[in-house]
Amino acid sequence: MSDNNVSTEASIILLGSKVDSLIQRDQETRKVLDNIAIAVGKLAVIEERQTHSHAATERAFIEIRDLESKVSQIASLYDARLKLLENQSPINALTSSAMGKGVVAVVLLVIGAMVSSVLRTVPQQPAVMIQQAPPAQQQPQSKAPMGVLPNQPIVVRPIFTL
Repeated sequence: MSDNNVSTEASIILLGSKVDSLIQRDQETRKVLDNIAIAVGKLAVIEERQTHSHAATERAFIEIRDLESKVSQIASLYDARLKLLENQSPINALTSSAMGKGVVAVVLLVIGAMVSSVLRTVPQQPAVMIQQAPPAQQQPQSKAPMGVLPNQPIVVRPIFTL
């Protein structure tokens, strides 16, 4: 029986070492599974963020599409307005030139009226220029007009006539 005992003890020791090995593998497996669980959690967070990002991108493209349609509507309205203005351009040019000619005519009439009223108020006598006479002729002393020395005769000559 002693052989049997030795073989049983060897089997128990062998089985104990195998159980220890299995326990160690189980602990390593648990550590690996914990790391995998953490990685899967991180992947879930990343996937959730990508889902939100994708949804936001879709909303942005929908908004861009709506804005493009609004811009095209506004552009078509401005094109229509531009065509209308281009069609009215010759009429506007004629109107503005007629207005310009009218303003010139009114200004000329006002200037003509002013000149006419000035000519009516100006006396119809020739304009004169006052000059001093040569020193040979002496006249008695009197009050001399401004700009003329006393005791100098005054000579009047017409400059122009109206």
